Amino acid sequence: MTKPEKTEEEKLRSKRVHALVMMILGAIMSACALAAGLIAMNPGAFPSWMTGGWLRGASRAHRTPAAPVVSFVDFYPGVLAQAKNKDRVVLLHLAPSWSREARVMEETVYADPAVAKWIAENAVAARADADERPDLAFMYGVGAWPTTALLHHDGRELAGAARLTSKLFLPWASLIVKTLKADPAKADGFAADARRRVEAVRRRPEPPRAPTTPSGAARSAPRTSAPRRWPTRPPWSCRATPSAPRPRSASSRRS
Repeated sequence: MTKPEKTEEEKLRSKRVHALVMMILGAIMSACALAAGLIAMNPGAFPSWMTGGWLRGASRAHRTPAAPVVSFVDFYPGVLAQAKNKDRVVLLHLAPSWSREARVMEETVYADPAVAKWIAENAVAARADADERPDLAFMYGVGAWPTTALLHHDGRELAGAARLTSKLFLPWASLIVKTLKADPAKADGFAADARRRVEAVRRRPEPPRAPTTPSGAARSAPRTSAPRRWPTRPPWSCRATPSAPRPRSASSRRS
C-alpha cells in the first residue's frame, strides 16, 4: 500500500511548522544561555534556588573531624611514676606538630569512645612533640609519624607502631596488656624485641647523595677503566665478512 503523496500546500505547511518549532527552540536556548550568564556574573541578585543553594546545603564533607576524647598529659618523668603506682603501661603519642597523619589519628582513633575507655582503664596517656623532644624520638621512634609506643613503668619500650587505626589499636594494645597481666616476666621479652626493631630502624641505609664537586673543578679520583675501543667491524653492521668461494657440486656443473 503506497502512501499518498502530499500536495504542494501540505508540503509548504509542514515546512512552516518545522521552521516555527526551530525558531522557538532557538529562542529558548538563547534565553537559557543569557540567564546562565547573568546568574554567573551576579549570583547574589537571584534567589538561592537558581544558584544551587539547595545543593550546597545538602552536601557533606568527606571527613568530619571529631574532637579527641582521650586526655593526654605532657611526657615527663612523673608519668612513669604515676604508671608504676597504678600498675599500668604508658601510652606515648609521639609526633611532630606538622604531621597531618597525627592530626587524623587524633580526630579518628582517639575520638573513638571504645579506644578512650580502654586507655582510661589500662594506660596513662602521654604525648610529646618529636621536634621538641629529639631524645624521645631517638629512643622510641619507629621511623614514621605518628608513633604509638607502649612503655613499661621503668621507661623501657614494650611495643611501637605507626599510623594505627581504631580496628588495629585495640587488638594490638589489648594483647600486650593482657599478656603482661598474666605474666609480668614477659616484659623483658617485649622490651628486647622492641629494642631490636628500633635498632633495625636506626641501621637503615641512607639514600646515596650526589657528589658535591665544585663547578669547573677536575675530579680528584683517577680514572681506573681504560677507554672503550670498538672492534674493527661494528656489531650492528649488516655486511657479511667476505669468505672464500665455495666449490661447485657436480650437478651444478652439468647444468
